[in-house]
Amino acid sequence: MPPGRENRRQRSVRSGSRRRELLTIGGGFSVEEVTAARITLVNDRCPFGEAVRRAPALCRMTSSVFGGIAARNTGLGAAVVSEERIAVGDPQCRVVVWLDVEEQSAQHAGHRYEPV
Repeated sequence: MPPGRENRRQRSVRSGSRRRELLTIGGGFSVEEVTAARITLVNDRCPFGEAVRRAPALCRMTSSVFGGIAARNTGLGAAVVSEERIAVGDPQCRVVVWLDVEEQSAQHAGHRYEPV
């Protein structure tokens, strides 16, 4: 990976305002872990309430919000993996926003987002 890409990614992860922006969709998301490659968010209260159990596809909206913000702020694209989802009976949501799309692709399937 070219040195400029890593520096840009690290600046994006460390930016407090960008992290706060990731958390504003509601539902009580909190940051579990931040590394240069990914941001892991957890939540025990779905932003869509009980309706999500009847329409689990709503999880894709959460993925889109997190992935779009990350892709625009890194300028390199992002990928989102929903490891746990309240919508399908898990006790919490656990969402991993991969800032290193190449690493994510090698390890997990996920939704990819390109910078706009």
